[in-house]
Amino acid sequence: MNDINDLLIQAIGNPARGDDGLGPRFIEELSKRAMLATHTQWDYQLSIEHAELFSKYKRVLIVDASKSGNGPFQFSTVLAGQNTYISSHILLPQNILALTQLLYHAYPQVYLLAIKGEIFNLSENLSKVAEFNLYETMRFVQTTFNL
Repeated sequence: MNDINDLLIQAIGNPARGDDGLGPRFIEELSKRAMLATHTQWDYQLSIEHAELFSKYKRVLIVDASKSGNGPFQFSTVLAGQNTYISSHILLPQNILALTQLLYHAYPQVYLLAIKGEIFNLSENLSKVAEFNLYETMRFVQTTFNL
């Protein structure tokens, strides 16, 4: 492994499914605020290829929408999953971290930031609740990750 980058912000979501687009919108807002002193990427879902990508960073922040939770967002540390089911259609952050460790002998700190949404229908717009939660989340990330 050559150069290790400090932080990757990996957004997950579908911008055409209302509040499911919170992850990609988070990246968009970061770029508007010129807070891109780090690497960012968004995809519709996590895939096995993310294990290699994650291996190149010290820290990874996964940003996704959530239908549940208390408050505007939930922030947690991801631990590598033991005995977790791996499929090409369902990969959880703990699956990706386990693959990163197993295949690349890399041990990044991985965090999950789940932003609460309420409407996940076909729409390119976020709900008012999701907009508020997005901005609360942005403030938290700016402080926590010194962006």
